[in-house]
Amino acid sequence: MQQQQPLFLAVVGFALFCSAFVLFYAAHPTDSATWIVAASDSPANAKSRADVVCTGTDDEHVLADSLRRGNLTQFQYDDNAMSSAYSFQSVEWLPGTYHLSTTLVLPQVVDSVLQASGTVLRFDAPNGGDAVVVSGAYRSRLHFGTIWSASNNGAALAMRNRPYTSPFMPSNMNVITFQGLQKTNPDG
Repeated sequence: MQQQQPLFLAVVGFALFCSAFVLFYAAHPTDSATWIVAASDSPANAKSRADVVCTGTDDEHVLADSLRRGNLTQFQYDDNAMSSAYSFQSVEWLPGTYHLSTTLVLPQVVDSVLQASGTVLRFDAPNGGDAVVVSGAYRSRLHFGTIWSASNNGAALAMRNRPYTSPFMPSNMNVITFQGLQKTNPDG
């Protein structure tokens, strides 16, 4: 009976420690994103978490800049080829509608994560070309919401290394997802 008492005390102590740990982190949440962007119509609680809130006009500039928050590093992607890219970052675009007046060209990224699930990227330029262009990515994860494009001469989401990048960097070993690609007016 006396041998079971230390074991009981150890279990109770561990349970109390775990409870305190969980309560501390529940009261002090942390975001893993290095940069957080909110849309102009994001909920108020989401906007309070954001590093920057878009205006609802020309949001492509803020969104592209959010991926330039990582380290700009020289990157060797082939035996001889070198390029530079933004690396080692996690960026979050909070749910809401982001309004693009020109093509959103994502800068070259390496070992980066973009979490944009629940967003709508709305490209309203009828003759504007591609809505969103991934200009170069390597070992990265890009998770988009819905990309809506009114353009009649471009893709909603395109992988185009040239003419956007210099020096050239390929897009290899990535996971790119989206909730939807829409080429017609969602308002009917």
